[in-house]
Amino acid sequence: MKPARKKPSKLVDHAVRDECDWGCAICREHNTSTHELHHIDGNPSNSVAENLLLLCKNCHGKATAKLTAEAELRILKSQAKLRLLPAVRMPLPTPQSNQQTTGDYSPITGGGAVNFKIINQKPKSGVVIPNSIVSSSKHYNYVEHLIKRLTEFRTVGKSFGQKRTGKIHAGVTRSILEKELGALPKNVHLTDFEKVCKKIQAKIDKTANGRGRKKRGQKNYSTFEEYLASGRG
Repeated sequence: MKPARKKPSKLVDHAVRDECDWGCAICREHNTSTHELHHIDGNPSNSVAENLLLLCKNCHGKATAKLTAEAELRILKSQAKLRLLPAVRMPLPTPQSNQQTTGDYSPITGGGAVNFKIINQKPKSGVVIPNSIVSSSKHYNYVEHLIKRLTEFRTVGKSFGQKRTGKIHAGVTRSILEKELGALPKNVHLTDFEKVCKKIQAKIDKTANGRGRKKRGQKNYSTFEEYLASGRG
């Protein structure tokens, strides 16, 4: 009898997608509405994070048909956990006129006196807005690097004047930033990339762990240039 399919929890689902940087672990296509979680051992009832890998519909079909070896999938899983997968491939933005592009964004005040350009309307799943941070893979990957760094620092202990215990998910960090920016960081206009980075970096520095590391002369994060030079961009 074929094992009954067990749906992974939302926490597990989000964690698996996050460790793959929301891109297919095989072809590295950026997340779309067709991306699916693949059960590495072929058992649909074994829906623990260790047995799941994010794949696009095409690669998932090949993996299910055993055209991709389980051993290869497990190597990709190990790379995903260590953040060693190649950078995600972003779809090319649809060309638009200047009038259309400027119409997609509006300036707002997010977090103090810093103005950000954000899209007026929430994009559909898998849609990349032209000239947004997510439209440039190297800029998007660096912002995600900072978000994960902030999440790690918040997990360590006290931050934002509150005591934190246990693991804090990157999705929670993105939600906090979304409220302050008026949009998810990836949907902010690319011209405000530096402002977004400085805002996240400032939050990292303000955490208890960040303050302690600075006192000890330790760096809290890589600069954008250092990040690109490391080959992670």
